[in-house]
Amino acid sequence: MTARCGSVMPPVISMLDNWYQDSHFAAFGVLALISGVIISRLPETSGQVIPETIEDLNQQTMSKLDLLPPEQVNLLDESILEEEDSIA
Repeated sequence: MTARCGSVMPPVISMLDNWYQDSHFAAFGVLALISGVIISRLPETSGQVIPETIEDLNQQTMSKLDLLPPEQVNLLDESILEEEDSIA
């Protein structure tokens, strides 16, 4: 999807040059600022263990579930079973 947007932008920006000569600088500057704001909303992962395999992810998830009270774990199990039933 991003590639499609990127392929549409150059003709539009070149048309803006007819209106204002330096509009391509402004357009790409605005896009860079927007992407910077979006990226700043991502969670920080510095110093955290990132799972490398599916097994690592499952172990990490299970360790987090061990910290939850049993009532919440049961609710999670029921919602997973409901999702599996709706998919099947």
